Amino acid sequence: MVGRAITDLQDDDGFGLGGHPSDKSYDDGRRDGIYRWKSFPELPAGPVEQVSAFLDQRLMAEVHFRIGTRPLTLVAGELEETRDGGLIFQRLDESVLAFTDSVAVACVPWNTARQIRHF
Repeated sequence: MVGRAITDLQDDDGFGLGGHPSDKSYDDGRRDGIYRWKSFPELPAGPVEQVSAFLDQRLMAEVHFRIGTRPLTLVAGELEETRDGGLIFQRLDESVLAFTDSVAVACVPWNTARQIRHF
């Protein structure tokens, strides 16, 4: 069975999420730059029971999964450290943030308001 991989995607308007088949044919050898493939065994794995995607500013900003009984939310964004050691959560940025607590996504101090809509 071929699954799907979620990655960042740059559009003329900004960054969002995109997907592609996760089979070996996608691995085109682009591992010589600063980006690396990484496994995250702490994230839920298994059959996806439910999936919802959300737009923000016409970009796919969030994807919410239910994997068995566990939630997983992927958000187009990035963390920026402040001079005083705090964190700024940037939305619609070039990385993918993963949350295993769906309530935490709404409680994070995002740099801009979440204006998501289900599609």
